[in-house]
Amino acid sequence: WALSPRSGGGLWVGMGAGLGRFVDGHLDALAIHPPFDARVVAVQQAGDDALWAATQSDVSRLDRLADGTWRRSRVPVDVPRPFGIVSLLHDHAGTLWVGTAGSGLYRVNRLPTRRFGAESGFAAVLGLAADGAGGAFVASGCGDLFHLDRSGVSRPVPYQDLMAGQPLGGCQI
Repeated sequence: WALSPRSGGGLWVGMGAGLGRFVDGHLDALAIHPPFDARVVAVQQAGDDALWAATQSDVSRLDRLADGTWRRSRVPVDVPRPFGIVSLLHDHAGTLWVGTAGSGLYRVNRLPTRRFGAESGFAAVLGLAADGAGGAFVASGCGDLFHLDRSGVSRPVPYQDLMAGQPLGGCQI
């Protein structure tokens, strides 16, 4: 399941090859045209009438139409196979970040699209959080944490000091 908070309450929910809205204990499927042809792995709200959604190989923007249906527009992000998309983050500055399982991090709504990968210190992007200043915190690999600032400079976050004395077994994402 892909889950994301919904403004006004409830959740956006990835449901197989579609999306739903969960409010007041009810899950309603969205009518999306054209429909997704693969499982939705991540969803983020982009505004009152807009969503970002991703399958493992595709990012789309969904806009609610006057009749209540949703129009899906694909955004070109060329994630090489076999690496798939695993996470999305739409931050307060309006930036969309796309995290992948081995091909780095993509910033897709500023042209040109930019990929941050091994040269930035990360490949598998397993968690994303906005920094409130146009950048992002990135959980990558098996326990690495980075800060990517607005200009695209990546720096490791020395969080190991916070973990002093804690046993580290397996990945700590």
